[in-house]
Amino acid sequence: MKHCSYIENGGRQPFALPDGKTYHVFISYATMEPDRQIAHTLFTKLSESNFTCCLHEIEFQAGHLIEDNIKKYMKRSLKTIVLLSENFKNSYWCHIEMTEIVQLHMDNKGFPPIVLKLDSCEVPEALKPYTYMLLQAGLDEKMPDIVDVINDMEITEFPGSMLTISFVPLPCINYNQDTPHSPCIWPHVCAKFILSDDGCEDMCTKHHVLNKESLEKLKKCGFPVEKQYSRLSKLYKEKCNKWLKDFPSKTISGPCYYYNDKGCFIADDACPFPHICKDWFAGKCTRSKCKFSHDILNPQTNSLLRKFGFNMNHPDDIILWQYREKCQNYLELKTKQDTDVNICKSRDPNSTAEFPGSKLTISFQPLPCINYNQDAPHSPCVWPHVCAKFILSDDGCKDVCTKHHMLNKESLKKLKKCGFPVEKQYSRLSKLYKEKCNKWLKDFPSKTISGPCYYYNDKGCFIADDACPFPHNCKDWFAGKCTRPNCKLSHY
Repeated sequence: MKHCSYIENGGRQPFALPDGKTYHVFISYATMEPDRQIAHTLFTKLSESNFTCCLHEIEFQAGHLIEDNIKKYMKRSLKTIVLLSENFKNSYWCHIEMTEIVQLHMDNKGFPPIVLKLDSCEVPEALKPYTYMLLQAGLDEKMPDIVDVINDMEITEFPGSMLTISFVPLPCINYNQDTPHSPCIWPHVCAKFILSDDGCEDMCTKHHVLNKESLEKLKKCGFPVEKQYSRLSKLYKEKCNKWLKDFPSKTISGPCYYYNDKGCFIADDACPFPHICKDWFAGKCTRSKCKFSHDILNPQTNSLLRKFGFNMNHPDDIILWQYREKCQNYLELKTKQDTDVNICKSRDPNSTAEFPGSKLTISFQPLPCINYNQDAPHSPCVWPHVCAKFILSDDGCKDVCTKHHMLNKESLKKLKKCGFPVEKQYSRLSKLYKEKCNKWLKDFPSKTISGPCYYYNDKGCFIADDACPFPHNCKDWFAGKCTRPNCKLSHY
C-alpha cells in the first residue's frame, strides 16, 4: 500500500535515463478496444509518476515506414511493456513489434519485456520464456508492481535453449509479382517453390534458395539460420504450410493475391485466402468480362467463410457485406493513403481519416428507395435500392431480410451522379452514405413540411421517434379517405 500512495502522490521517482535513451518504456498494444484505452490509461498513470513513455499514436513520425518507426523508438526506449491480448495476437504490427522486442533481448541490447496479460488468450511462442502479470483484476491494483518491474535494472540474458520462432514471414508477394516496393520483412524467394505441394517446376526467375538477405530476415524472426541449410529450408516450408493451415482459425483474410494475378498454386482446401476478384470485393471492378469469380458462394470461398465463422444461410449480398465489414484492414490497404494523414493511422482499423484526393461536393442526398423497400412496382428511379432499415435505423437491420445490405452496382451509379466518391474504399463510402442520410433526416424539418411517414403506414417506422421527420399518422386519414372501421394507425 505504501507504493500505491507514493504513485498517487507523484512521490515515486523513476531511474535516470542513460545516454542514448529518450523513454523509460515503449508500450506495445493493439489499437482495438479495450486495449487502446488500457494503454492510454497506463500511459497517463506512468506519466504522472514522472516516467517518460512512448506511444506510437503520439510519437511515431509521419512520412516514415511504420517498421522503421518501431525500430527507432524501441531502441530509444530502455524497456518495453507488452499489453498481451487476443487483439494483440491478431494484429500484424503487434507481431512485428513482438519480434523486434525479442530480437533486442536476444542480442543483449535491451531488457526483457514486461508482459501484462489482459485476457485469457494463449501466450505466443515468442513470449513463453517470460513471466507475465495478469491485468484482469484492474490496472490500479497492479500499478505498484508495474512500477517496481520498470525500476528493476537487473539485466537477464535470453535463454538460448528456449529460442523460438516468433513470426513466420511468408515469401514476399510484391517480389513474386514483380511489383516495385520499399524494403520489407518478407523473404525474397519463389512463393510457388515454398508454398506449393508440387514445388516450382517452371523455369522461373525467382530465387529457389534463401539468399543472404532472406536469411537475415528469418534470423530476426527466430529461425536457426546457422544450422544446416537443407534443414532450415525444410523447416521454413513446414512453418509456412502450418501458418496457412492455422490462419483461418485466427483471423479473417481478404482475397487471394496470387489468384488475382497468375492463378493460385496452393491447393483450394489449403489456401486461406478467398478466390474471388479483389477489385469486385473492393467495390470497383469495371471489367465487362472479368475472369475472376464474382460469386461469394463459390466452393472454395464458401468453405473458407464457414471456417471464418460466417452464417452461410444468409442471402449472398448480406454475406458479402458482412465479409467486407470484417475485412476493413484489407480494404484499407487497397486505398491510397493521404500523405497528410499521420502514418500511424494506417495501423488503426477505426481511423476516420477523410478520403484521399480532392474533396467532392455531394449535390443531392438520395435516401433508400421507398417503393423498393415496400415491394411496390415502380419505374426506374434515382433512389438507391438498399435496405432502408439497415441504412436509417440506429440499430441497423438484424432481420434476415431480402433487401440489399450493400450498395450494389446500380446504387453506386446513382450515388456517383450525386457526387459521392464511389471509387473509394467501400466501408468508408457505406459509412459516409449512412451519415449523410441521418444528417438529412435531422435537417429536413427545418427546411420543409412533410407528409405522413410511409414506413409508419406500412410495417412500422424503424427510425427513432425523435429522429423521423415525417408525422406518424394514417396517410389515408390525412388524405380524407380512410374507410377502415378500426384503423390501427393514428388519426390525430
